[in-house]
Amino acid sequence: MTYPETKRKLGALYSAEGTTFVLWAPAAKSVTLRIYTSDGYDEYSMTPADDATFSIHVPGDLAGKYYTYLLKGSMGEREIVDPYAKGLSLNSTSAAVIDPQRTVPEGFLEHSRPDLPYREAVIYEAHVRDLTMDPEAGYIFPGRFIALTEEKEVEGVSIGIDHMAELGITHLHLLPIQDFLSVDETKEEFNWGYDPEYYFAIEGSYTVDRDDPHARARELKTLVQHLHNRGIGLVMDVVYNHTFRAQESVYEAIAPGYFFRMEKGEFSNGSGVGNEFDTQKPMVRRLIKESLLYFAQEFQVDGFRFDLWGLMDIDLTLELVQALRRINPNILLYGEPWGGGRTTLPHDKMTLKGTQKGKEFALFNDDFRDALKGRNDDPSKGYVQENIQGRNGTLTGIAGSIAFSPHLYGFTEEPWESINYHSSHDNLILYDKLKFSTREDDEMIARRTKLVFAILLLSFGIPFFHAGTEFMRTKQMHRNSYNLPDEVNAIRWRNKIRWKEVNDYVRSLIALRKKVSAFSHFCADDIREHLVFLYSDWIIAYTIDLFEGPYERMLIAHNPTSQSRDLRYDTRGMLLLAEEGRFFPHPVEKVVDKVAPVSSVVLAKIGKE
Repeated sequence: MTYPETKRKLGALYSAEGTTFVLWAPAAKSVTLRIYTSDGYDEYSMTPADDATFSIHVPGDLAGKYYTYLLKGSMGEREIVDPYAKGLSLNSTSAAVIDPQRTVPEGFLEHSRPDLPYREAVIYEAHVRDLTMDPEAGYIFPGRFIALTEEKEVEGVSIGIDHMAELGITHLHLLPIQDFLSVDETKEEFNWGYDPEYYFAIEGSYTVDRDDPHARARELKTLVQHLHNRGIGLVMDVVYNHTFRAQESVYEAIAPGYFFRMEKGEFSNGSGVGNEFDTQKPMVRRLIKESLLYFAQEFQVDGFRFDLWGLMDIDLTLELVQALRRINPNILLYGEPWGGGRTTLPHDKMTLKGTQKGKEFALFNDDFRDALKGRNDDPSKGYVQENIQGRNGTLTGIAGSIAFSPHLYGFTEEPWESINYHSSHDNLILYDKLKFSTREDDEMIARRTKLVFAILLLSFGIPFFHAGTEFMRTKQMHRNSYNLPDEVNAIRWRNKIRWKEVNDYVRSLIALRKKVSAFSHFCADDIREHLVFLYSDWIIAYTIDLFEGPYERMLIAHNPTSQSRDLRYDTRGMLLLAEEGRFFPHPVEKVVDKVAPVSSVVLAKIGKE
């Protein structure tokens, strides 16, 4: 289906003197604007134009007023919400006129953004409710953006954003916060939020003030400012592959058969949940691009994670990367290089592994993930559970998944194109996967958790991990907790106390990664020249020759087996930084010729004066 395009600015264009409403609705024969009042609504007939837009200017200060559009056409009559709405009523039943100045919290425009080069990112993935619904945490506004600005402790131990800053992560990745339709915003319900429809509006269930439609944007900006003040950037998880509704969506109402890929009159289902956006259509591309730029500029968001990015055509992907980098060269852009089912988008047009080469965006590295700890939800094992078959994939991941050698060859051109991770919100969380696959006691799971993090954080590429995995968080073996209650999903912050040694080990690994900048700064040529894997039948041992920082050379060795293994390297004159799951407060000079079971060894040679 083709329709006329428009370059007109769309939505409710506010000024204190009046608001201009512009809707692109090529399927409509007429459109009536309804502005709601305390006792009903006022109606205004909108003027059609040749570019398939309908518009009207309504004088007066309409900030905070709710409105809808009444469409009439060959399909009958339907009242819809503005797809370009920047404010919504509860449960998205109407749009709201938004005055941008009323969304700005004190100090937001003047606050300093931290310098966060995307190649140096350490990403922490979380859900707003996961972070704030622990009853012991005592948040005043649990489940809300504002809760993340509260400074709380559990028995003197930092939690929330304070914990992240202490841990040393650089970016907080929040699961979808654009408005989604799968929870009742008048109740306390849980959903991951991969059910969007209105891409310029913010999810209402995460706000404290439900009466003022400006509050959604104002409270999110308050969170962004708080994060920036702590040196942390915000990554938004965005879902441009499908919408919650298809036939009943606002997009089918304004332009039937246009916004979604169709096959023989039916919705193509590349997302696996009923429909998929047709990103090759000009007005779809415009909607996606403008909403991303809106959040990057208006909210000073520091990155975007693209859900099922494989369903976006690579031409649009590259256009978006270029546009976003023009406004923020440091912006962090990454996503999933796959779809959720068969798509009508040609394979050579999909955003898949390899398409990112040299293009300044990154993709999730499921090959490294599976090599580390086995497939997501079954009892299969990876390298860290003593499966030798995972060794080669782990070696490749450590080298940044570049073309390192004829036997170690990944999908990247440069290491920062790989998002290295062990688990995410999907599937079994790390603790549950290790427990399910080994049936070991918690002390041994702790050792394997430390080993996973040592490999992850001492590899080339961008590390990413799910919140709470650094202190053995469980989801009680649930593989898909997308709509399960807080009792399953909420982080229990007391586990940070129980598993203090694991959390402290992860914190020390992050600090070491930052200290040894090679992990973030080495390009592929540097890696091929300065990374050397040592021969061993089981352990993975490697040296890195450095040309900046306090060390001249690093020696790292990982042993996933249940017995000590020989380290075939002369370590005389090297400092021992970490062994057997702990870092030394003061490195000691020590000859090391063994790697203890299920652990890592880290040594360094001090540079010459």
